[in-house]
Amino acid sequence: VDCASAKTAPVCAGDAPYAAYPHGAAAKAKHAAAPEKDGLAAFAAAASTLPADDVTRVGTPMEMDNFLRLAVTGVEQDEAPLGIVVFTSKDDISPTTRALGATLGRHAGVKVGQWSAPPLEAVADFGVKKLPAVVAFYSVELDPNTPMMERGMQAAPYDRRNFGPPNFQGMVMFANSVLAQIHPATAGELQDGLRDAARTAVGARTDSKGPAAAKGPVFQSLNSDDAWTARCGPDAASALCAVALLDQHGRPEKFADELGVAEAVAKAEQPSPFAFGWVDAACHADFAAAFDVYESGLPTVVAYAPKKERYATLVGRYSAADVKAFLRGVVSGRVATAPLRSSLSPPAADVDCAAAHAAKFAPADEDGLDDDFMAELLAEEAAAKKALEEEAAAESKRLKDELKASKTTTTKAPKKKKKKSKKKKQSEL
Repeated sequence: VDCASAKTAPVCAGDAPYAAYPHGAAAKAKHAAAPEKDGLAAFAAAASTLPADDVTRVGTPMEMDNFLRLAVTGVEQDEAPLGIVVFTSKDDISPTTRALGATLGRHAGVKVGQWSAPPLEAVADFGVKKLPAVVAFYSVELDPNTPMMERGMQAAPYDRRNFGPPNFQGMVMFANSVLAQIHPATAGELQDGLRDAARTAVGARTDSKGPAAAKGPVFQSLNSDDAWTARCGPDAASALCAVALLDQHGRPEKFADELGVAEAVAKAEQPSPFAFGWVDAACHADFAAAFDVYESGLPTVVAYAPKKERYATLVGRYSAADVKAFLRGVVSGRVATAPLRSSLSPPAADVDCAAAHAAKFAPADEDGLDDDFMAELLAEEAAAKKALEEEAAAESKRLKDELKASKTTTTKAPKKKKKKSKKKKQSEL
């Protein structure tokens, strides 16, 4: 609160820096805010006014069966086929569970129940091994002739690895994730309701003297130093930037559609903590390299925190649904961020991206080669030719010498000596 312009605000009078407002517009109009010196006390005072009527208490297996029979409808019916149960060791219904019951019930017709301090053996059949636990129950059988009590029930446990700690935002995302699989129409209604509620909250604060919203269009080109600095520089109004990295001239037949995906997400997510824009990453390669993105990985989206110089890159398909889930994961903390790979150089406005792309893929001009390079190339070819000729001459000489040597060293076979036969002298008679 800016006490200079709102001197009558409760936190500007006296020594109490916190004020607790009751839940609901009517209650706020009727009851003055209660000043509190302690932040936790103020939170507890405000949270205690959240209604618990939207959460059904469950205490026995029979009550659990009754709750599921009422909460879970068939997917072929025009109702939310989902019931969510919070299993906890605490007896009171927490502000998070109260807010969850009110939100899911109002925007999606989803019922929420709580089973306090259940014996683990009593809830083991529901997939609960330890407390606390959050489980969504639903039926996927499509036969309308089968009564609900005879249909098989399936359970989806809350996974901290995907949704983080079981706070309000995480549990809403969990419910929306299950609904998106079994009843997409209701998931859309939930998203629309949350978006409308956020717009209403923003509208209610238009008279406040808080930080001004980022000026300019919802989605814009960031292909210049000035545009990038104003939108996503270290002194920009937005704490986060969602930047579509595209290839305008290398993928001309798909560029319009890919740009449309990013723009549609930007408009659908308003109001948003992100400032949205796009950059031709194939043209501004050094800029994209700071996010560890290269031409072969386009198109993609990066979420960037200018003041912290940390980023995260979309993993998955470049589609509106995946981009939305990615950005929401960054905000919730489910998607981890990393420091920049290198120093970030904003896109330069004086770069002719079309000409740069044409030059990159233009055929080589032989007439324009440097004379020294041509001379060196010809010299190398001549040297190689001479070496081959010398090698062939040496081989020919070697063969001739071997043939000549073989003729001169040939020896004649020795003649056989005739044996002289000794004639016996005949004795004279």
